[in-house]
Amino acid sequence: MDLLDKETEKILKECLDRDCDFPAVLIEKFRGISYADDVRLRSQIEILIEHGLIKITWADNIPYIGKIEPKAYNYFLDKNVYVRAKLRQDPFFSLLDDESENVLYSLLCVKDVILKIDSTITSLQVLNHLVECGYLKLEGKIYKSLQGGFTALVSLTQRGKIYFDEKERRIEEILIMSDEALVVNNIEKQFNNSFNGASISDSQVQIGDNNTQNINYAEFEEHLKELRNEIESLKLTDEQQEQLSELIELASQSCKMRKGGIVKSVLREIWDFAKATGSGVLAAFLAMKFGF
Repeated sequence: MDLLDKETEKILKECLDRDCDFPAVLIEKFRGISYADDVRLRSQIEILIEHGLIKITWADNIPYIGKIEPKAYNYFLDKNVYVRAKLRQDPFFSLLDDESENVLYSLLCVKDVILKIDSTITSLQVLNHLVECGYLKLEGKIYKSLQGGFTALVSLTQRGKIYFDEKERRIEEILIMSDEALVVNNIEKQFNNSFNGASISDSQVQIGDNNTQNINYAEFEEHLKELRNEIESLKLTDEQQEQLSELIELASQSCKMRKGGIVKSVLREIWDFAKATGSGVLAAFLAMKFGF
């Protein structure tokens, strides 16, 4: 799909909003503008024409008569469908439906670590979907009532905490890179080529239980310290760096306390963080140092 830049999209939106007297909205834009803005506006109009969205006849060097093409009326709907399709193709991002996004957003607004969720907030199907996508973690069992409802205690995973920020980042990549965006996001292929078939999307290490048999606490602490020193090289946002630092600190403290189950669970969170942020460097470090 031929995508427009934001400024040109804004002009198209204004044209659609005033299609009854088009191209009056464009004529008005030429009044009293600077030479630089004039050049920019003409360039944007030319882009709309080249994309087959409008037709313009010029007179006295400004639009005189014009027509909005049927393709223009479908542009924003087609763009939304295109972006959602691209997000669904992304191997490292699980796109949620509107209902699931609304539930996740409502949970993000709550500051408690353990969240209570019941049938008055969401359906069991939506809850299970959020858990399956790795955005929520069940803390215990789902308790069903005789009336058909349910209650469950959940916590937000790292993927859940950054879902909306990550979605916006990936949409920006799609809008800028268009059909090349998926190639950029497909770190799994790059990762496989570099590390003998190891996959960023799947770890062979069984973690998250209470089995401490495979944990060398001193060695793990050293690797976590090394990772902490390398955070800035991962090219993450300030918020992502803070989130990763908190996870590293929790894993390090759990090593000191010899709590193997927590160590493994947090390492899984860091692995999910690597997938969610598309950080091949972080994934490579986890593979080499912790055997993912």
